[in-house]
Amino acid sequence: MSDDETPQEKKTTITVPAAVHTDRLWDGPRYIENASAEPVYIETKKEYWDHLAKHGMRMKGQQESDPGPHYDPAPAAPETLPPLERREFTRREAEVILASKAFRQKYGIKETVHCNRCFARKLSVWLAKVHVTNKKFGVICQCGVALYNPEGGMTNEGMNRFANSSATSDNLGMGVLTSQFGGRMVPVTAIERDEASLVRAYWSVMQNFDYDLRWFCGNCFDGSQDEDDSMGVRITPTSVAVACANFCRMLAYGRDDGSGAGLLH
Repeated sequence: MSDDETPQEKKTTITVPAAVHTDRLWDGPRYIENASAEPVYIETKKEYWDHLAKHGMRMKGQQESDPGPHYDPAPAAPETLPPLERREFTRREAEVILASKAFRQKYGIKETVHCNRCFARKLSVWLAKVHVTNKKFGVICQCGVALYNPEGGMTNEGMNRFANSSATSDNLGMGVLTSQFGGRMVPVTAIERDEASLVRAYWSVMQNFDYDLRWFCGNCFDGSQDEDDSMGVRITPTSVAVACANFCRMLAYGRDDGSGAGLLH
């Protein structure tokens, strides 16, 4: 070969073997702990896919070009429990419920209603809604409806009576609000006798229909509260006390007889 000749470049061919996919579980057989309540020993991909599908799951970020059967999560079974029979509200019960709305508006109290029957039936939502029109009203939840449907339309007498009254300086004072953390002086509003009777009647009516009430202080409520932030409500035959969980105020009537009898919420 002369000095002017260029040697032929030697070409090297590298053959890459095709990826081999087996049914062996990635990283080997092991217990899978995050798909069910108890760990399950899985050896193959098929077992893994079947296990996910059984619990309404599917893989994310597949590790192979062929991730196997395209399981979709099984749709959640609709809650098809039959509605429960509920008797209708009487006129007296309806008036109490309507008047309680005016009481809460007067004193800045927000409310949630929970259905204990929905909770006992393990339904996903057990909040109830009070729906009022000028013809009728009802308390609606997933397990049924409790109605008041008078022939002559609604009566707002009780509601209007409380809505047209207001607290005055004679009703205001200071008192000691005690809890497990000790006592603290807080502003106290003395509610009227008929208002205390209304609170007793309202909580009694709702409990008789298996509804559980939560009251929240409107002064402190910003939408982020949970049940632990609800107002403390104590009702005895001689007294009613409604206390803000943040110690900002208390509504009170009468004196607690100290017997512990009554409702403590």
